[in-house]
Amino acid sequence: MKTILFYLASFLLFVSLFAGTTGKISGVVKDADTGEPLPGANVVIEGTALGASTDMDGFYSIINVPPGVYTLRVIYIGYADQIIKNVKVEIDLTTQISISLKSTVLSAESVEVIATRPVVQKDISNSQINLEVEKIEALPVTTVKDALSLQAGIESSTAGLIIRGGGPNQVVFMIDGFSTNDERSNYPNTAIAIGNIVEVQVQTGGFNAEYEQARSGIVNVVTAEGDKQK
Repeated sequence: MKTILFYLASFLLFVSLFAGTTGKISGVVKDADTGEPLPGANVVIEGTALGASTDMDGFYSIINVPPGVYTLRVIYIGYADQIIKNVKVEIDLTTQISISLKSTVLSAESVEVIATRPVVQKDISNSQINLEVEKIEALPVTTVKDALSLQAGIESSTAGLIIRGGGPNQVVFMIDGFSTNDERSNYPNTAIAIGNIVEVQVQTGGFNAEYEQARSGIVNVVTAEGDKQK
């Protein structure tokens, strides 16, 4: 029993490390002519070790994907490979990419398409702001705190950030999955330089259970170092 509890605790710790730092890609792979699902198709993210196979309903899900823009390759025996470019992944969001493959009888070459479907949020029910590195670098600021204070509904104070009128100690501030909040006062460390930031996300309301200390908002910061560790 102790062994089972140990492995369960280890698994929960592993999952929590990815909370707020990665996104997900999911969808359905079908036959382009019949619309029937294609079980066992391989969907891989080029340049990474990430990927998944479709189930009996043609559904696939690639989890723990660091934020960024990727190229997917879909492979299925008897069908032309399909390459999907410009697949955008954001933290705590699911990017829906469904694919229709053509039989090699009709097409012997791989097919390239550009992903245009928007990122959709299906995992959590709250309001949020996502700031990518390009947007942050375009702002006249040097810290994450300053960048966020320019967003609607967020103010800056000497103690931290004020989100939706709540105090700075009602905000959980995460960096690469780890909280920077003081254990006693719950005031966070927000003095983070923007030099190595990949993405910043702010959530307000409807928080997941692991953020029990959050009252007014959650800030998730993903750094370049944290991204490489994934």
